[in-house]
Amino acid sequence: MIQLVVFDMDGVLVDSERVHYERRKRFFQQHHFQLTDQQLDKMVGSNANDIWQALIPTDTEKREQWLAIYREDVRANLMDYQAICDVKMIQFVKWLHKKNIACALASSAPRLLIKNWLIDIGLDQEFTVILSGEKVAFNKPNPDIYLKTIEKFPQIHKRDILVIEDSAIGIEAAKNAGLTVAAKETSFIKKVNMDQSQADIRFIQSEKLIHRYFQEINLRKARIKVTKRCTDPQKLDQKI
Repeated sequence: MIQLVVFDMDGVLVDSERVHYERRKRFFQQHHFQLTDQQLDKMVGSNANDIWQALIPTDTEKREQWLAIYREDVRANLMDYQAICDVKMIQFVKWLHKKNIACALASSAPRLLIKNWLIDIGLDQEFTVILSGEKVAFNKPNPDIYLKTIEKFPQIHKRDILVIEDSAIGIEAAKNAGLTVAAKETSFIKKVNMDQSQADIRFIQSEKLIHRYFQEINLRKARIKVTKRCTDPQKLDQKI
């Protein structure tokens, strides 16, 4: 039975990948970078460092200059995370927390951004572990962020851990860590032809995950209710 659920943030808890995509596209057009839609599609799920490393692999000084310009553009156009959060996924996190199933967050986003966002939407108490890409040597698709996250739960076997991702590189990172992965499908994911084929299951609504991985909780709850009804002397007297 699943005892730990590890969430990605962008594209899973918030519909931010679409915003990142459009912002990158506008930035590159504005600064006359000739990128194809396929190149932009491959950036989904990546962080700024990795994107600029791929664009300018050899000229470190030039890469750092453009990275600084790009980050300034990001700061000038901050997202309203509350407006784009996935309410049903937020409710799913709260449901897991209520059922005493451990939750962790493993995101390539900066830790300060993650913490502020979690406070904004009221999820600052639900995650036992929060790990950002700043804390690992190699970001997704390398498995480092997931391996380091599950190290914090030595009592939980890998078979009892579920990762929720959306991007191809995120799914690959979790699979490289030897974990079960559920891929969240959205209209944006379909638009960019995201390859989610490595995932163990794809879902649109969290109810599918509850039915697949947490049915035992509902069955146990039902058994408890039945037992209570059968052992209530007053109700037994009424039936007799």
